[in-house]
Amino acid sequence: MHFDYSSHKYVFSISNNLKSLLPDTSPIRNKHYSMCAVVGNSGILTGSHCGPEIDQADFVFRCNFAPTEIYSKDVGKKTNLTTFNPSILERYYNNLLTIQDRNNFFLNLKKLEGAILWIPAFFLHTSATVTRTLVDFFVEHKGQLKVELAWPGNIMHDVNKYWKTKNPPPNVSALES
Repeated sequence: MHFDYSSHKYVFSISNNLKSLLPDTSPIRNKHYSMCAVVGNSGILTGSHCGPEIDQADFVFRCNFAPTEIYSKDVGKKTNLTTFNPSILERYYNNLLTIQDRNNFFLNLKKLEGAILWIPAFFLHTSATVTRTLVDFFVEHKGQLKVELAWPGNIMHDVNKYWKTKNPPPNVSALES
């Protein structure tokens, strides 16, 4: 996999672990909804009491794995898709280095049961280490979490294309070519 927006040509290897986490097609392909809500996490809804109205939407998009529990009266509880910038793992979960960080991340993912976690992990090569950490975490907890993973763009198409070749890309870490 090549990173989309890197000044150098970096390559991310497609491992069996990553392949096992990818859906075959987009989880929202050919789906139509009458009413959708897009909820940011800037705090503009604080005090709005819009939560019940947001939860009535057929599909709720959220940004950057924002917490909803303590703000539910203003932002609702329902989440069908949330983005997950890889920097969140570093900023809020210490790259999952401790058991406590891993437990906190796991518990917050459990709250997203049935939702899609959309990870724009292949834009910049700087997210390679975090992406590997995420892949390892989700493989370790496969079956325990009811979160569907998705990546933007044509990653599923690209991975499947490479995977079907007789010589898939070598299993190497992110390398500058």
